[in-house]
Amino acid sequence: MPSPGSRRDETTMRDTRRRPVGAAVRPVRRRWLLARGVLLPLLGAVPLLLAGWPRPGHAQRSPPPLGLWAGGRIQMMLDGNRRFVFHEPGVQLTGVWEWHPTSDAGGVLLLNYLTVTPRNTFRNSLRFGVLWTGPDSIDLSDPVSGRRFALRRQ
Repeated sequence: MPSPGSRRDETTMRDTRRRPVGAAVRPVRRRWLLARGVLLPLLGAVPLLLAGWPRPGHAQRSPPPLGLWAGGRIQMMLDGNRRFVFHEPGVQLTGVWEWHPTSDAGGVLLLNYLTVTPRNTFRNSLRFGVLWTGPDSIDLSDPVSGRRFALRRQ
């Protein structure tokens, strides 16, 4: 509600008085200007503060088990171009591998390969849990069959 004696239009709440050209306009004093002047620089610093904050789930990532690995009746070779050869008695697979680190001590290794039949070609994958037990040794576990293999770098 406008104060008595002011000339404000009731519908738009604008000041209807005419000012001479070049007359100084009184600055608008609102609390949000002060808040904007103080809070915006602080809010701008928040991403900088959070950038250095330790985040769960972003631990040091373990490297993929590159190289030739053997143990028991299994041999496996992973190269830097994401190609693999997996050999078990009666089975030899070749294809492309993927590495998904889950901690600083291991991750999930996917071996993707194609099975060709007379009618179709199927995309298949083997999934292994990998745990680094030393600089040249890993434990390979198959979650489907429950088998575990201790492999050493050759």
